[in-house]
Amino acid sequence: MQHLKTAPTFAKHIAILFGTLFSFTLFFLLTNPASAFVCTYQQTTGGAVGDFNNAANWTNCNTASPTAGDTVLIPASTSTALSANASFSQLNATGTVDAVSFTLTATSSVQIAGTGVVTSTTGVINFNSVDGTTSSTGAIGTNTGNLLIGGVFTNDFGTLNVGAGNATTTGAVTNTGTINNNSGVLSVSSDFTNTGTFDIGTGTFRLSGSGTQSITVAAVNNLDSIKTGGVASFITNTTDVLGTLTTFNAGTLSFGTNVDVAGATTIGGTATVTSTSAVLTFTGTVTSTGSIGSSSGNILFSSTLQNNGTLDIGSGIATSTGHVTSTGTINNRSGRYEIVADFVDTGTYTGNTGTLKFVNDATQRFSGPSGIFNLTIHKTGGSVDLVGNVTSTGTFTHTSGTLAVGNNRFAATGTYVNNATITIGASGSIIHATDDLNLTNSAYTNVSTYEMPGSIFVTLTDPNRNLLAATIETVEVTVSGDAAAGADSETLTLTETTASSGIFRNTTALPLNDSAAVLLANSQLEMTQNGTVTVSYTDTLDADDTPTDAVTATIAVVASSGSSGPGGSGNIPLPSTAEDAETTARLNYFDSIGYTTHDLVKLPNDGDPNTQFDSAVYYLGADGRRHAFPNDKAYFTWYADFSDVKTIQATELANIPLGENITYKPGVKMVKFTTDNRVYAVAKGGVLRWITTETIAILLYGSTWNTMIDDINDAFYPNYSFEQDIDEMSDFNPAEMESQVATPSDSM
Repeated sequence: MQHLKTAPTFAKHIAILFGTLFSFTLFFLLTNPASAFVCTYQQTTGGAVGDFNNAANWTNCNTASPTAGDTVLIPASTSTALSANASFSQLNATGTVDAVSFTLTATSSVQIAGTGVVTSTTGVINFNSVDGTTSSTGAIGTNTGNLLIGGVFTNDFGTLNVGAGNATTTGAVTNTGTINNNSGVLSVSSDFTNTGTFDIGTGTFRLSGSGTQSITVAAVNNLDSIKTGGVASFITNTTDVLGTLTTFNAGTLSFGTNVDVAGATTIGGTATVTSTSAVLTFTGTVTSTGSIGSSSGNILFSSTLQNNGTLDIGSGIATSTGHVTSTGTINNRSGRYEIVADFVDTGTYTGNTGTLKFVNDATQRFSGPSGIFNLTIHKTGGSVDLVGNVTSTGTFTHTSGTLAVGNNRFAATGTYVNNATITIGASGSIIHATDDLNLTNSAYTNVSTYEMPGSIFVTLTDPNRNLLAATIETVEVTVSGDAAAGADSETLTLTETTASSGIFRNTTALPLNDSAAVLLANSQLEMTQNGTVTVSYTDTLDADDTPTDAVTATIAVVASSGSSGPGGSGNIPLPSTAEDAETTARLNYFDSIGYTTHDLVKLPNDGDPNTQFDSAVYYLGADGRRHAFPNDKAYFTWYADFSDVKTIQATELANIPLGENITYKPGVKMVKFTTDNRVYAVAKGGVLRWITTETIAILLYGSTWNTMIDDINDAFYPNYSFEQDIDEMSDFNPAEMESQVATPSDSM
């Protein structure tokens, strides 16, 4: 048996070398057991093409045509055709065998060498040995009949012609010659290695079986899979599917490199189409009950997508330019899913840490997902129209276009940034908790006490009330005194600081007066005695946001024009904590020496050009401390010149404790440290955020961005803290950041 297994390879080389009947005869006489018949075709009857089934055309064949167990030799320059079905063991041909409309069966090894041809019209060519091998340097082909090749098939510079029938291989296929997949189906259930020519024709390349397969093919017409399990891995640089891609059962098609499907794609059953880092491009429509996904590569759907199974987006970008309808599951793990048309999701959307982004210049319908993490709308025109409730739990970023909420519920429970237009219907709602609500002084610094008579200022930070980024909007809050002090209540209108800031303030003070009686709705808050001032706010766009954002202040009544008010005479502010008491004492010291919060001070010039201590400028902060500017570059981000700097005596300056250094004003400049090449944007509170690319720096600060960077000495590194990097333009708005601070105290 060992000789029989190695015989085809040896016979091929003998035939190529000599090309004579003698070589085949000699080979089989040496390698076949004595009991085996080696039937040699010699054609004595039948004209140019002899009858395969006529015993007179054979020698050494037990006086009959070949039967089961026999070895068949078809010498060069001979031709034979079947007139009935024929079955035998081995086939070695350098001549031509035509099955015509019958079945030609070889149950063991097959070798087609040199000028050898095995063909059929409507008949079946059956090389069905599982353990045997089929090797060809000649030609094998069918017209409309079927071809079955069991075991290993090597097309060694030969030709395989798949007509309109099915060609099925069950073992590994190696092609260094030519395979013409004319209009039939070429089915492989093991490895397929092509280093020759694969003519895709109009046929179908089919994957079958349940095992692991390695597929090397650069292009096919139609690709389908009837696999019941296992993984078929495509390992060429690019695989082009010029027709359709269809899977019927299960199993996985794994693309190690890019794949482009020009026709319709149907993922049936529980089958999977996946890649690691390759690009999956689906030009035609896609319908799936199985799974489509990529670990880190991109996915492009250029037409409609009907997802009734699973779409798994890894760390890459998935783009749908056609309508998306999903009744199944979408897992957006950490990548970005870009939607160019409608997106209607009635299934399950799991956002993980990924981003869902709408891009287009036309109207898009958006329905239903509640599992979105980051949501971005970046449109060159048109609108995104909600046709159901939507929830985003990460960062909501709206840079351009219109979000039309309609009468739906849009919940953005994380960071909320709107630089475009949002419209809302009469019964619609936008859910986003108020970020901050504070009673302040005229510099919009938070306070814990007011004096009567005095002035009330309020700052509200509520980004979702910024509906129109190009328009300065207003909101209303209620400022009230407690019941014991007369229960006055006034409505105060707050105006947005800039068109898109989402920060609202009153620029005209609400007067606070002590009074023997309270008069309601007279645009001043009156109190009959010491009490509590409360500001409350209800977001009219959010029915679930009750008035929970409130700040109280203790009122200390002071004498006016030397007489007692209703709360008594000569009262001082009552601090709420020990720290408040210390701060109040320091602020009172400012007043006692003729200075106030936010003043700039320096020592008098001593006239000596060699000394520098008298040139240092300090800022008097809302905390009652003096704060130094580390250099003039930081100073000029806050002030245009030194015209407002006052002089202060050394003894007075020494009595004011030193506070933290003043950092760069947010949004004005970018900074870097002398030993670090990273460029940072400055946010409120001395927070630095790394701008990760030059492109983002240009988008944020313009084409001259590199002239807007200051070096900071490493000695001032502890003055700053570091937060999230800036990876996209929507992560940071310099103008908005600058508008949030009026004085250095606002950034401490």
